[in-house]
Amino acid sequence: MIEADRQDRAAPAGAMAGAAGEGWLRALALVTGLATLAALGWAMRLRGPWYDEFYTAWVTRPALPFGTALMDHWLPDNHPPLYYALAWASGWTGLSLEAHRTLNLGFGGLALGAGGVMLREARSAAARRLGLVLAIVLAGQGAVLVYGAELRSYFASLCAVTLLVLAL
Repeated sequence: MIEADRQDRAAPAGAMAGAAGEGWLRALALVTGLATLAALGWAMRLRGPWYDEFYTAWVTRPALPFGTALMDHWLPDNHPPLYYALAWASGWTGLSLEAHRTLNLGFGGLALGAGGVMLREARSAAARRLGLVLAIVLAGQGAVLVYGAELRSYFASLCAVTLLVLAL
């Protein structure tokens, strides 16, 4: 009974301090996420092409019929066919690699939005804080800019794994 009374009295003060600290963490995570998306857009324009990106551009060119692309190129490859299908469907962005790379900005934006919703709906404050720290740490990783700036599925996979970790 004494322990229960102590927890009841301490909860409001701890909850208020936690909420204030979490507010700063949320703002930092949001600003960091948006800054990372802006940096990705900048890196996409500066990065030179490499062989694998030419392959992705070739097997997702709009002139290639969907069925032919799926059976002859996407399924035999080690990258997810869903990524290729989305790259093929985004052919309207242009045929230049720089324009086609913007597909990853979409993945990043979706991951940022979905992660925000998942963290808002998290059951415990500790899980929210851990998720926010994870988002900030991931934004600072060099792999995010390297993989996010190329026309390959690595960044989409990184976004998917991040959301999986947040879901746990």
